[in-house]
Amino acid sequence: MAQTTRIAFTGSSPSTVYAEGADLVAQSQAGNYSVIRVSATCWNGPSGSTGSFSNNQGAHTAAIDGVGQTQRTGTLPSGVPQNGLRWDQAVDLGVGHDAAGNQGGVTLRQTVSGWHNNVQTAYLGGFPRIPKKASPPGTPTFSSVLPTSVVVSWAGSADNGGAGIDSYLLRYWPNAEGTGAYTDVSQVNNTSRIVTGLTPGKQYRFVVYAHNGSAEGYSSASGAAVVRTLSGMWTKYLGAWKRTVPYVKVAGVWTAISVFVKDAGVWKRGG
Repeated sequence: MAQTTRIAFTGSSPSTVYAEGADLVAQSQAGNYSVIRVSATCWNGPSGSTGSFSNNQGAHTAAIDGVGQTQRTGTLPSGVPQNGLRWDQAVDLGVGHDAAGNQGGVTLRQTVSGWHNNVQTAYLGGFPRIPKKASPPGTPTFSSVLPTSVVVSWAGSADNGGAGIDSYLLRYWPNAEGTGAYTDVSQVNNTSRIVTGLTPGKQYRFVVYAHNGSAEGYSSASGAAVVRTLSGMWTKYLGAWKRTVPYVKVAGVWTAISVFVKDAGVWKRGG
């Protein structure tokens, strides 16, 4: 919150300094705005008269154009010593950010009238982005598809939303439609998971969510992808039936395959 801007004007006869200050003091993620503390300050210069202009009417305005202001009106207080403070007042103003959490900057305006007449402007920029949810991760892809497991991978979010992504949540349903109960795979900060405990020959629908430090937390879901696990077979080993994965050698490479059986004239995945 280091953004700070000052505008100062010194009036002669007497030497009186008028200043506008603007400081970024807070940001609201939920409200999507920055809080700028705008102040109007006046003090006597080193040669300022302690009573000059004390009976004259005037106004000192410190403003953010299009947002709001603080203003001091009336007479200059008398009896204030040289280098002494005549007034210091402030107001907190909310400056909205765009939908992506950005705010390029605002125009400050200091106006003095009556005692002296002067208008000055300055630019306050460099607002930190207010964190938003990250963009959706890439659509999942699959490798090492086996009867009861699959490796799921995806591209990370292209935009972290202004807050570092701390994890990805992988979610799947035991059907191609993505309906009914789902399972969340442990949430960690990587872009690939081995999912185990699946049923052979069954379709699964996967999506991914990114999580960052914004108030919204999770991104929208990635595109959905469907994979079917390989069908398997059972083999009796040492008196116990165990699930096994059939392989065939193709061009010198052993490759896992699915098993099909013909049931009532229709080929179906075994497993």
